[in-house]
Amino acid sequence: MKPIARLWMMAALAAVAIVAIYSMSTLCGHPTMRSPSAEEATIMRSFTLYDYKRNDVFRLVVKIPVETYLYYRLRMPHEKMTLTVRFGHAKRLVRESIGVLSPLSHYILEEKAGGDDELYANLVLQMSRQIRYEKTLYSKWPVETLAEGSGDCDNTAVLAATLLEAAGIDSAVALAIHGDEVHALLAVNMTIKDARTEYGIWRIMWNDKRYFLADTSIDLGTKPGTMPPGFLLGENPEDYSILEIVDV
Repeated sequence: MKPIARLWMMAALAAVAIVAIYSMSTLCGHPTMRSPSAEEATIMRSFTLYDYKRNDVFRLVVKIPVETYLYYRLRMPHEKMTLTVRFGHAKRLVRESIGVLSPLSHYILEEKAGGDDELYANLVLQMSRQIRYEKTLYSKWPVETLAEGSGDCDNTAVLAATLLEAAGIDSAVALAIHGDEVHALLAVNMTIKDARTEYGIWRIMWNDKRYFLADTSIDLGTKPGTMPPGFLLGENPEDYSILEIVDV
């Protein structure tokens, strides 16, 4: 196969091939094109999520064809760069990944969150926090972070923002100071009702938008079915100073 034709096929696969299953092995998404390699070689990531409105703990398994992962893995060189520089790539990473993650996002929103945007946002937040924190000195596509199951704060914030944007929820990535370190956060422009006021409501006005904030890489030590402080979008378990917000 000619290189150009090969790249075209991989791009088409990348746009349709991510599917998800939950504990009962029900497929979601509607892939329209598969290759034998995409079906035979897959990466599976499992997430234990808590629907706090129905007091229901369930397992979500995301199945990513290796070919899709490699397509994104090879798109951007893994060059060492500061978090501030990586922050500048956030918008591109999100906008160019919405298509491939859209089937997964709509499945979770409709089938697991019952169309409830805020519950969906909190399920996405739970998923991002189950990505193992690993200091990473380069930008990663959301598919990379999902497939590898590890990433830095900006990697998980970009993944969460992509899943939210794919569901039509206005999101951003925030750059903040935490102690003496620069840190990336998720910022979501939506109305929230679930955040518990006793933990403080974490929001900021930026460019005439009201964003509620969350740390996508914090380890809350959460046991399934429990909700410690900071568990929900907009609850503030830490002290951060916001430097900049990039609307993705």
